[in-house]
Amino acid sequence: MLKNASRKLPNTCGIKYSGIRNQGAPCPLRVFFNAKIESESDIKYEAVDAGLVLGKMEDAGNQLNIVILDACRNDPFSRNFRNAATGLARMDAPTGTLIAYSTAPGAVAADGVDRNGIFTKHLIKHLAAPNLTVEQVLKKVRIDVAAETSQRQIPWESSSLMGEFYFSSAQAAPVLTTPSSGRFDGAWNVSLECPDHKEGTVARGYAFRFSAEVKDGVLRGQFRTLGAQGSLTLEGVIQADGNAELSAKGFTAEPEYAGKNVRPGTPYGYRLKARFDDSRGTGSRVEGRTCNYSFAKK
Repeated sequence: MLKNASRKLPNTCGIKYSGIRNQGAPCPLRVFFNAKIESESDIKYEAVDAGLVLGKMEDAGNQLNIVILDACRNDPFSRNFRNAATGLARMDAPTGTLIAYSTAPGAVAADGVDRNGIFTKHLIKHLAAPNLTVEQVLKKVRIDVAAETSQRQIPWESSSLMGEFYFSSAQAAPVLTTPSSGRFDGAWNVSLECPDHKEGTVARGYAFRFSAEVKDGVLRGQFRTLGAQGSLTLEGVIQADGNAELSAKGFTAEPEYAGKNVRPGTPYGYRLKARFDDSRGTGSRVEGRTCNYSFAKK
């Protein structure tokens, strides 16, 4: 079915599904609506690897793909079987794809008491809002879910979208921008410096360096292991003119660097605007405390 579907996918493709994470596999698994899952071994035969779905999207050559994973992100059979770890492995996706997760890496999504889980409930509420891009919709969902769960569940997304997409708008068709077409491709050194923050929540300054790679105009960088305390993920699209709006997501380290009332390992995120030339770049955090980035091509 999926093999045939890849030939019929439209220019813009979206998939929303619920599923569970089987720790024996590198990717989440989608449970079919008519699947009967009674044991861990059933997952292998009754569900399909989400990575296969992403692969078929890539085969179709779509300019824009949206995948929304409302999954518990842990293994509900772990109490009865040997796999006891939690969390969902990060998935690679074709350029022009947004993957939205119902909760952060290593965390568990709450089912809630209603027909739909907490994430799906708020997603449905905001999908109908006019003139909001998909990123704005997901941000509103994240705020509501975090508030309802007292910060225990923080929805997360990974994006390499090249244009704007509106779920409900007079301009509902995606408007695609022009990527850099390989001009900035290659390995980059990234330096981040956040000075002492003395307004509102007091926090010590910090600085560190990490590596990033740009492929087909999409920048992706990772400091420390994804989901670890003090880790940071940086990604986004560099446009042909060198302008970029990047997304930074991470998990706080010791309270002295994030604020005394912030627990280590708390998810956070922010946007930064950056400007690149062929070998260097600079960027600054848009909201919140001051943080400055510098980029140098290796």
